[in-house]
Amino acid sequence: GGTTTLVCATLGEQGSSHLAQQMTESALKRVRLKELRVATRREGFSSVTAFRYPDGKLSRYHAQFFERVLTEARRRKSDVILSFGADGFSGHRDHIACNRVAAELAAHLGCMRYVFTLPPTLARTAPKWLSVRRTRPSRYRSIYGYAKPTVVLRLPKRYKLKVLRIYKSQLDVGDPFRGFPPVAIRTLLEREYFAQVT
Repeated sequence: GGTTTLVCATLGEQGSSHLAQQMTESALKRVRLKELRVATRREGFSSVTAFRYPDGKLSRYHAQFFERVLTEARRRKSDVILSFGADGFSGHRDHIACNRVAAELAAHLGCMRYVFTLPPTLARTAPKWLSVRRTRPSRYRSIYGYAKPTVVLRLPKRYKLKVLRIYKSQLDVGDPFRGFPPVAIRTLLEREYFAQVT
């Protein structure tokens, strides 16, 4: 009976396009925003807000990003915040910057916060296979300390694949988990892991 709002900080225009044709940064932004809107409609989000900060430079806009997300959260009367953890899942600097804003936001609002994480069985090897996908290593930090999951959600495998395949510009459509070991692919398709951190 609740509502879910997604706040997207950047549109990933500095990333590699997995589409057949070459794209300018502005064209890639448009494509990725469209993919995001299609995916969130399919997943039943109530709304999507894209702030369009420069990809790879989110930490420079910390104060501004925090104020804008705080305004959004107050307007929506948010009582739970979901975000990346301190590891940024893949070590991506923008994901880590999102985590910092989410932690500050939850503290400011006095609400619960959950972070996306991995099960301990994958956490030990994840830094190695996640780094395979890095096209611009300077945009990443070393991955450390995934939070221990407190919530595990089962997902229909076909459903998750269907949603992932919407992101054609970001993932190899035929192989969205390229470079991941079979056990990681199976686990990530069947479940989502979250840890309550506040």
